[in-house]
Amino acid sequence: MKMSGVVSMFLAVIFLFGPSYSFSSASQLVGSDIIQKYDLHIKGTSSTEEVLLPHELTGPNWGLKQSVLKRTGFELSPYAGQRVLLIRYDLVEKYYQTTNFGTESYDLSLWVVAKGHKALGAFVTCRWPHGLIPGVFAVNDSSIKLPLGELGF
Repeated sequence: MKMSGVVSMFLAVIFLFGPSYSFSSASQLVGSDIIQKYDLHIKGTSSTEEVLLPHELTGPNWGLKQSVLKRTGFELSPYAGQRVLLIRYDLVEKYYQTTNFGTESYDLSLWVVAKGHKALGAFVTCRWPHGLIPGVFAVNDSSIKLPLGELGF
């Protein structure tokens, strides 16, 4: 009984004073270099899924993603056929479909492709209440902007 009391006390100390992890800072996230480089702002929690990249990065799924990734200097070919992490972060930024800034906009998700803690690349997708909107965008797409209220106007 004495030992279980010590273990309980140890766990309580770890809980109260042990390591804490906060994801309020992008520097602690996988892909933080990408988030910072493109001045993106994440919100909420992330989700992570392990996926197997196909041996051929072609077609409407990974072929499209590979094409978008290449526009920003990323290359997944060396990782074809390997298991990678696909991490989704919701963004504060919106995608503005029209040239009139502030009219039609869509919520965005940033997808980071990673091997362990190393980001291999990232792309952006639009989402709406009923699911994803077809389309994959480069992280440097000029239609990705903070909402007007976030710009201080």
